[in-house]
Amino acid sequence: MKTGVVLSLLIAIFLFSGCVTQQYIYKPDELLDLFTNRISTDDLERIEIPYKSTPDMKEYARKVVGNEINPVKKSIRLVEAIISEWKLDVSYDRTADATAEKVFHETKRANCLSFTHLFVSLARAVGIKAHYVDVRHDDLISTSSMMVSSRHICAGVHDGADFFLIDFDPDPRKTYRIYQKIDDIEAIANHYNNVAINRFAVNEENLEDAIRLLDLSLRIKPDFSRALNNRGSLLFLQGYSDAAEQSFRQALKYDPKMPEANSNLSGLMLEKGDAVSALSYAHIAVQSQPNNMHYHYKLALALIYATDYTQAYKEFRWITRRSPEYYQAFHGLAVSAYHIGKYDAAENAIKKAQRLQPESRDLVYLESLIRMKRHEQK
Repeated sequence: MKTGVVLSLLIAIFLFSGCVTQQYIYKPDELLDLFTNRISTDDLERIEIPYKSTPDMKEYARKVVGNEINPVKKSIRLVEAIISEWKLDVSYDRTADATAEKVFHETKRANCLSFTHLFVSLARAVGIKAHYVDVRHDDLISTSSMMVSSRHICAGVHDGADFFLIDFDPDPRKTYRIYQKIDDIEAIANHYNNVAINRFAVNEENLEDAIRLLDLSLRIKPDFSRALNNRGSLLFLQGYSDAAEQSFRQALKYDPKMPEANSNLSGLMLEKGDAVSALSYAHIAVQSQPNNMHYHYKLALALIYATDYTQAYKEFRWITRRSPEYYQAFHGLAVSAYHIGKYDAAENAIKKAQRLQPESRDLVYLESLIRMKRHEQK
């Protein structure tokens, strides 16, 4: 599958982090020296700098750009060389989370972040100050009752006062309102976070390997809230609820409004029977991302546990109107409707839930309760 490429002048909110003199770009050897002070020798040997280039890659980049001196025009030539079937012919593969070196020399397959690694590697080889860019877009995956996420990272190139985004994506129609340049340290932390989530998504038996990769991401960037949240989710799946809670709380220490961590902590509080705390965290998640069905579902569940059936009914109805294939939401709609005496609505929700999952017997008991209530009313 070929990727689409967006090369656009960004008209967006540029979020600056730190002071204006912050270092964003590091040579591979600089990073390894920096990591020596915070990472064990064994872990240091496992780290690959994903944008590291080989002599062959540098020579290829020089041939591609020729005598061109404008950074944007040089970038366009490199992008065309990466995706053209007459040149490198790198194709899109969501699971191909390789380094630039591996994509160039071996696989010729890449996901969005690996495409970005390859572009950054080749661009810097010809003097372009290519940056990694966080476009504030998460790929969310629901694992049981928990959410994990990987972040979409693009590249960016300055041309005077203008900043151009280079986005390798199978859906080039995406637009971004907010973006933030990130340094190479955060980019590598994102790399190992995304590799961990991709491997787990492909096969849940990779759970322990995914946790080790998240631990490596956190050694690179200890305050990386995304990796902390993901680590908590996977620890929860392993049955380590206390360790999971600690990881979620650490994530919120660095990013108090992070929707995934708030939603996950809400679910964990429900497991512990603390509906009040669950409601509080669920509300924060919904406020952060008001259109996310999963976060509304967690809020609706917390309302059920808090016995606020009227508000729970409203939440479940909101979800089912926007997501008519959401079985669990119809289940919750039926339960909440029953508790507020809306028996017709409850029966209608049961029928829709049964159409979605005909083999399920979850709502048989509720059907019998509704029949009893109707009998009492006669």
